Parts: sequence; structure tokens; C-alpha cells
Amino acid sequence: MRDDDYPLASSPDEIKRLRVQAESLSDEAAILLDRMGVEPGMACLDLGCGAGGIVDLLSAKVGPSGSVLGLDVENYSLAAARAWADDLGLGNVRFRSGDIFSNDLPDESFDLVHMRYVITTVGRHKDAVAAASRLVRKGGLLAIEEADASGIRCYPENPAFSRLTEALKSVFVEIDADPYAGQHLYRLLREAGLQDVDFRCCTARARAHDDLVEYLPQTVLSVREAMLKFGLMDGDEIDADIAACRDHLADPNTISTTSVVFQAWGRKPQ
Repeated sequence: MRDDDYPLASSPDEIKRLRVQAESLSDEAAILLDRMGVEPGMACLDLGCGAGGIVDLLSAKVGPSGSVLGLDVENYSLAAARAWADDLGLGNVRFRSGDIFSNDLPDESFDLVHMRYVITTVGRHKDAVAAASRLVRKGGLLAIEEADASGIRCYPENPAFSRLTEALKSVFVEIDADPYAGQHLYRLLREAGLQDVDFRCCTARARAHDDLVEYLPQTVLSVREAMLKFGLMDGDEIDADIAACRDHLADPNTISTTSVVFQAWGRKPQ
């Protein structure tokens, strides 16, 4: 995928969407860290952290004797992440700009490296795993979370919701990303030579009064320009379906779910 193909907008609304998304998965990410055995004093990297990723959870786990670095190529997101971390008083967290696939971080310099929704949005499955694994110390942990977009559903079903979901998934297919990347994680970590590989699945849900009820409409707005670029829908169709989708999701009897999240982790051989 070329840099100019990255589909998600840089905007205050997108930062808000990312924070709501992260908060909706916070409890599930905490379970992941518990399962892996993240301990005080560890040096952790959140690779492709966006607007903050899980640096708050890592910060609490490793404590003042540990350290957390968030790395992302998007400076707009990093500025938001720094402001958010400062507001939370995360003294053991820092951020730096850098590309996931090409950066100057030393080899094998972290006890834990975490990525979320990197392969989903940029593809390059084996390259992404290799780039993350390079930074894990021998005996250290690699954890990756990726989406399976088949989980984006609403109940009862709605035609506008379904059309927007299919168009959203098509955006990522068009740029050679992978909206179903989660399905491959377990195999990818095993093929990368990690040991004790395990995985779990989870999802987030929304009712009419939850912030996450905007998950699909707001994500579509974030990729609107890409939808137009690839001719997946025209502007009037997007606007009409977003309005109809929001009306349906506002019904107190309607519920919705986001992508299924596959969490996979393993240990780098000594």
C-alpha cells in the first residue's frame, strides 16, 4: 500500500473515533496483558499506536520501574496521543514518530511489542510481523490484535447498515489491506518462529445510547474520500445511507457489534 492510499482521515472526529474504539476494547486488551503475564519493570512498545493505543494499560501494568513507548508515522495522531497521556499523568510513557517497517529503534530492545489494526489497515502481513518481532528481546513477548470485519453487524438487520459495511470493507480490499486480517494471526506468529503461541477472540457492542453506536457511520465518514476515489458509492448515496443507518441505530431496540478482534501472542525464542 502506498502512503497516499491510507484510507483513514486525520481529523478531530477521527481522533475521537479512535479513542472511543480503544475504550470499548480496553477490558479485552487488559485480559490480553494478563494472559501474557505483563509485569512491573518491563519495557514495552505500542507499535502503530495512533491516538494512544493501549499505552495507558501498559503504563499501569509495568509501573514506574517500567517504560512504554508509542510509535506512529502520523504526527497528527501522535500530538493527540501526547495530550491524552499528559492529561492522564502517564509519567512512564513517551511517544516518537516513526514508520512501522522502517525505523531506527534498536533490534531486540523491548520486553513486549504490541500492534493493533496495523495489518488490517496496511496489509503486508509477514512484513508487519517481522518488523514487530525484530524489536522483541529474546524471550520477550509479541502481541498483535487485528480485525475480522465479518463481525460488523446490527440486529435487526438494516439495508443501509449492510451497504455501508460492504463499502467499508471494499475500501481496504482496494488498497491491498485486509479487513479479515485477524483470521491469519495465529498462523503468522507460528510461521514467524514464535513459541507458546495462543489466541483469543472478542468484540465490542453498542446500544442506542452508547458512544460506540457511531462506530460504522463515523468510520465510513473517515474513509469517505477513499470511497469516492474508488467509485464504491457516490456522495449522495453515502450521505443518505449514513442518515438511514443512524436512524436505525438510534432505535432503543437496535444493537450492533464491531469487527471481531483476534488477539494472538507468543514468545520469541531464547
